[in-house]
Amino acid sequence: MLILDQEPAFILKRIPYGESRYLLDLLTQNHGLIRAIARISQQKTHRDTEQFAPFRELFIHLTKKTDLGNLHSAETKTIFPLHGKDWLTANYLNEIVLHNHHLDADFLLYEKYKLALSTCSARHIRALEVHLLLEAGLLPEREMTADFYRIDYSAGWARLIPNKTGFAANLIEAVETDNLETLTDAEINQLKHYLQPLFQLGKARAVKTKRTAVDLLHLLKN
Repeated sequence: MLILDQEPAFILKRIPYGESRYLLDLLTQNHGLIRAIARISQQKTHRDTEQFAPFRELFIHLTKKTDLGNLHSAETKTIFPLHGKDWLTANYLNEIVLHNHHLDADFLLYEKYKLALSTCSARHIRALEVHLLLEAGLLPEREMTADFYRIDYSAGWARLIPNKTGFAANLIEAVETDNLETLTDAEINQLKHYLQPLFQLGKARAVKTKRTAVDLLHLLKN
């Protein structure tokens, strides 16, 4: 049984679960993504709503015997006030982390998420995206050395091939080494156009894998 006591965590998603419980998706500092049940009063008081709200760092006490844990208590450590565009950015951060739910314990992911949430800056958002893509194995490989590249999907997967214009070699190297510190603000802005299609490719791959699994189950039943 897993027992977490005073474990730093963020709530990425909260769904009502019956009359007096929440179903929570938690990003923990030392144990990755955990889904858990939290019991609340039937009146769903302001304290309940605030205590289990996203965009705040918590200290949690949780036990987990099966795939679904039980959150016994949560104490707010830090609140991240978000408004307007920053609120939309924070929801995007939660979405991309949840879509990589196969990730196990990853202290670096936690720190990169926390930094991106606290600043909502393009540089730290891109750093989180790069980390997720690297861990998921979704970055395209380079066919050969060149000054510029474009992404090619003709083979059924993403690969980088030389091109007269496009994504500069230093940008690609910064991504492959998970080090964006050397990139200029203009290059960080360009990086968005390189990374985000790769997330879409990852979603498509997940859907295709799920369909394959379903087809195999049907074959086994026949």
